[in-house]
Amino acid sequence: LAVNMVHISIAKSKQKFAGGLFLENFTPEQYNASSQVWSANQDSRGIMYFGTNRCMLSFDGVTWRKHPARNNSIIRSIAIDDNDCIFVGSYNEFGGFATDSTGNLVYYSLSKLLPDSLQNFQNVWHTYHIEDYIYFVTEGRVFIYNGDTLSNVEVQLNALFSFKIGNQLFLVDAYNGITSLKGTELRNLENCEIFAEKRSGIINILDYSENKILIV
Repeated sequence: LAVNMVHISIAKSKQKFAGGLFLENFTPEQYNASSQVWSANQDSRGIMYFGTNRCMLSFDGVTWRKHPARNNSIIRSIAIDDNDCIFVGSYNEFGGFATDSTGNLVYYSLSKLLPDSLQNFQNVWHTYHIEDYIYFVTEGRVFIYNGDTLSNVEVQLNALFSFKIGNQLFLVDAYNGITSLKGTELRNLENCEIFAEKRSGIINILDYSENKILIV
């Protein structure tokens, strides 16, 4: 998945549109990292963060900075909580970034806390912050971090089939249809067994109205 920053790409040109948005594009040579951008997020200060093949990038509007994870792993997904703490998902790796005494972001691993039997979880395609929890979503498990402890629930997902709506995470499970995850409780949604197939055709789940979701 190559994403450009207009999407997110980056060929330096500036264009003004009357009554429209001002866009500034950047080349990989300018931000000095891979042209492939997997994820993006923004903290409360307006600083942007991007997941690339070798590191997380930050951009404050002036300066690009690199923030490597463990083993210079690919950054697939980024979540930011209400305190601007940054959490990232990688390949067989997930964790967060903390600010050191010099103001630099330093990576710390959460996945190293897992037993050896759970270490081969492969890609963490999505990372979500919902209420007091951080969810790291893989195809076989969702790892749940509450700030102190790390737990997990077993799932069988298509990599792209997880959706955050309000304070719940919805998952398309290959065996159980659509399930919801609130806190650490995984529940099967009634009458959704027909979606218990990885190729069910679902491309999105949207907030429709109170107590209703729209399945697309």
